[in-house]
Amino acid sequence: MLLAAAAFVGFVSVAFGAYSEHGLRPRVSAETFRFLMTAVRYNQVHALAAAVVGGMILAAPDADGLLLRIAGWGFVAGMGV
Repeated sequence: MLLAAAAFVGFVSVAFGAYSEHGLRPRVSAETFRFLMTAVRYNQVHALAAAVVGGMILAAPDADGLLLRIAGWGFVAGMGV
């Protein structure tokens, strides 16, 4: 489930970044656009981190991955989902 959430948020952040670049850039100020792109980059990095943690959980299915699950869902929660 963590990998699915990371993939979904990664997809949405890439889609919103493309929309911001091509649709919103002419309509907003340079400062607002810079803020938007910073938020998009943060979401993309958090999505990648959540995906890596999800992969680590899958790589060691026998281990108790409670701390990894907490960390992974913390990344997802930090994205504002």
